[in-house]
Amino acid sequence: MALRGISAPADVYRVAPNVEYNPSGVISNALLTIRGVRSSDVFSGFETANGVILDEVFVGRSAAFNAALLDIERIEVLRGPQGTLQGKNIIGGALNIVTRRPSETFDGALSIEGGSDGLFNVAGFISGPLTDTLAGKLSLSRRVRDGFTENAFTGDTLGEDNNVSGRAQLLWTPSERFEALLTVDSSTDDVNDNSADYTAPGEVTTPFTTAGLDREVSGDFNGTGERDTFGAALRLNYELSPSLDLTSLTSYRTFEIVQFNEQDGLAAPLVNTGTDLDQSQFSQELRLTYGTDAFAWIAGAYYMRETIEDETRSMINVPLIAGILFPLSSSPAILSSRSETTSTSYAAFASFTTELSDAWTLSAGARVTRDERDIVSSAFSLINGGTGFSDAPAVGEPFAPLAGLTAVPLPSAHPRAALRKRR
Repeated sequence: MALRGISAPADVYRVAPNVEYNPSGVISNALLTIRGVRSSDVFSGFETANGVILDEVFVGRSAAFNAALLDIERIEVLRGPQGTLQGKNIIGGALNIVTRRPSETFDGALSIEGGSDGLFNVAGFISGPLTDTLAGKLSLSRRVRDGFTENAFTGDTLGEDNNVSGRAQLLWTPSERFEALLTVDSSTDDVNDNSADYTAPGEVTTPFTTAGLDREVSGDFNGTGERDTFGAALRLNYELSPSLDLTSLTSYRTFEIVQFNEQDGLAAPLVNTGTDLDQSQFSQELRLTYGTDAFAWIAGAYYMRETIEDETRSMINVPLIAGILFPLSSSPAILSSRSETTSTSYAAFASFTTELSDAWTLSAGARVTRDERDIVSSAFSLINGGTGFSDAPAVGEPFAPLAGLTAVPLPSAHPRAALRKRR
């Protein structure tokens, strides 16, 4: 991946067709597109259509994972629903990111990269045995880059990159049949580019030059954004027999964002917004996996609970737009909204694949899911010196729970069994 220039999820498009991971210029939102299906996390109450899976753990918000790809073994693009193979079902698809495990022998690597606009990227890892039954690995990276977008009003450059990421792993193998893998990862971003509007590139007057193609914004201040992520996962695997494994996967992740956006793209302070978002999730998955040369099946149960607290504040400079909005106002309007979303998911899944002959295989799967989502929201406004407050709690379950049993082939996503002929 390093030879192909893949250092972040946004670079996956270089090797995977019909896949795009775009941070969209706003640190709280990431647009993951797979086969034309786009997922956006701009609203905390929305369920993501596509997702990111990190070492078998579903990351609840796509924007929560845009860190450096430290010591990655492989990246898989899962197209279509995967609900009969794993705990979390994602309707569009997912990026499945698998990191390297601690090695049995000492190993390590260091890479240093430099470039224009102050680009400096250093990443490295060290891995090896700590005792006869315990191995460890530590990966760290630091990435900085100056901005390449000019704010025509302030004269500053925007679009800087400032990220620190780390991951630590411990692998305990007290016997040939049991292993425990503990993973802890963390990432911090601090950027100054959250402008919502860019002016159009200037006219190109000379062929084969970049004249007029510079990115430019015009705002009364420079947008800022900070993002902090943390994750911990414990994977336990016990070999019940040479063909049957029992796996437990316990995970906890958090995601926090504070950002200020220059919304109007004008030199005048017309409309500006700020967002505070805190997300946490806990998940537990149990799986039984059986496999031989002629027959394989998997069965499991899944539980996930996610909480998102989101507050957005907008300042509208009413005097500058008097006669259009709030014509009687003489002071800026302050609008604030808060929401708390709690989502709980329960699922059971199973699938099998068997060989009917050297040319034909039969695959089938089933899944039952129950999703519950509670949303409590409120809004506050300060207009022309007055205040207003409204509280709109969700009653019962604002989104009806989903319960269903669907038979689907693997890896296809049609609601019927599959009979395939080998080529």
